[in-house]
Amino acid sequence: MGHDGPTTTSTDICKVVHYSLLDTAVNGFLIENGELDISQGREVFLVVESGCRYHAGMAFPEVVTAGIRVGKLGNSSVRYEIGLFRNEEETAAIE
Repeated sequence: MGHDGPTTTSTDICKVVHYSLLDTAVNGFLIENGELDISQGREVFLVVESGCRYHAGMAFPEVVTAGIRVGKLGNSSVRYEIGLFRNEEETAAIE
């Protein structure tokens, strides 16, 4: 049986979706702070390194909330620290 969706079972969320949520959190942060204009902006932001630490699984239909902060601000780069939280839990399931 082949893998044909973004889950490992009928409800588990797979790693590719986790990375998509992390990317969406950064883009949302940049848009909300006026740093990224996806319709007319000229800036391009690149992800040159990424990684995840998994502390707990996530599954549909859990509510996922992303917390984001600037971990390091350099001259030409920014390192974001992102946590994905399940439902209303205070400890990140994924960082």
